[in-house]
Formats: sequence, C-alpha cells, structure tokens
Amino acid sequence: MVNQAFARKYFPRQNPLNQRLQSGDRKENFEIVGVVEDFRPMGAEYGVRAEIFRPSTEFTDATLVVRSRGEPQLIAKSLLEVARSITPDLPDNKVKTLEEDAEQWTAQRKFNTVLLWIFAGLALVLALMGIYGVLSNLVASRTRKIGIRMTVGATPRAIGGLVVSQTLVPVVVGLMIGLLASVTLSRVMESLLFQVQARDPLTLTLAIATILVTSIAALWLPLRRATAVDCAVALRDE
Repeated sequence: MVNQAFARKYFPRQNPLNQRLQSGDRKENFEIVGVVEDFRPMGAEYGVRAEIFRPSTEFTDATLVVRSRGEPQLIAKSLLEVARSITPDLPDNKVKTLEEDAEQWTAQRKFNTVLLWIFAGLALVLALMGIYGVLSNLVASRTRKIGIRMTVGATPRAIGGLVVSQTLVPVVVGLMIGLLASVTLSRVMESLLFQVQARDPLTLTLAIATILVTSIAALWLPLRRATAVDCAVALRDE
C-alpha cells in the first residue's frame, strides 16, 4: 500500500495500482495493491510525505483502530472485553477515542502556543511602554524650545506637526526594520504553525497599527501639556 503523496510523486501520470517496487538491496519485489489517503504521522504541523505500507508479523505491539456509528464508550467496553479474553492484563487506559488521542497528541503543542502568546504579549507591552516613555520624555524635554517658538508666533498646530514629523521618523524606521526581520525569520515560525501563514498580513498590520497609535498618543499627551503652558513659564523651564 502507498499513500497519495507517494502516488503523486512517483506515478504522476500513471495508475499506481499493480506497479512493481524493488527494495533497496534489490532482494525483494513488491506490488502496489492500493492507495490510502495522506495523513501526518509526525504531527499536524509537519507536511505530508510519501510513504509505503507493507504487511509484517514481526512486531511486539499493535494498535487496533475501529470505526463505528454507536456510542464510543459502549463499543470501547465491548472491545476491551474481547481484548482481555486474549490478553487478561490489558489496562483500561489502552482503550480511548480518536478525540482523546488527538487531545493528548496536541496537548504539548497547545501549551507551547499559550507560552508564545504570553511571551509575545509581554514583548508587545514592554515595547509599547518603552516607546511611550522615550517619546513622551523627548517631547517634555523640548518644552523650552516650544515656548520660544510660541513666543515668536508659532501656532500649536504648527508645533505639533513639526514635533510629530521629527519624532516619528525613528519609529517608522524601526517598524520597517522590524517588518523586514519578521518576514525574514518567518520560516522559523512556520514549524510551530499548522494551516496558518507565518507572514500573516492581518497580524503584521495590527502590530504596526498598535505601535503607531501608541507612538502618536505618547507624543500627543505631553505635546498638549507643553503647548498649553504659558510662554513665560515655558521659557523659565530648565
């Protein structure tokens, strides 16, 4: 038996049934008698690969998979009774539904995903706090310069436009560098994702928008206070 990936790879324009395969040591020949659907034996996040299935009696254990339309627990109880008639010391936890098996298989992956969410959230919060602190302190340190400009006739709107245009330049440059690094390193993240694009446009757009909104807020609040201060008070400020 071969899977669909094997048939697509080695017999793209042929019927794989009744085709002959030879072992690596050329001592055995096999005939393809069926094609099974693809599945991911190494985990949902790994890709499908070409596989061959051959019968063998040389095994120490085996897994019996049963498909039914009835209540799984009742069928599992009947199967357990039949299995114990052959192997009396078979424990109860050897019988489980496909949902339970999938839950156990993905438990570690779900835990890793939660950890990624936590660390990503902390990184975003720290980045926003740093941006807000640096930009607000930068505007506050220009209170005296703002007072001088207002004394000579500059309007709050003109001062705000000047400060924003000068201060947001490093933010935009940092966003461009971060976006480039994110796109470059997205290949590393793809191994942790399943049916999710590492270069997700929506996620990148939301992250950029959040940083830009925080940067504008960090500028607007101290800038509003600075332009509301009396010019004489601003000029005396050290």
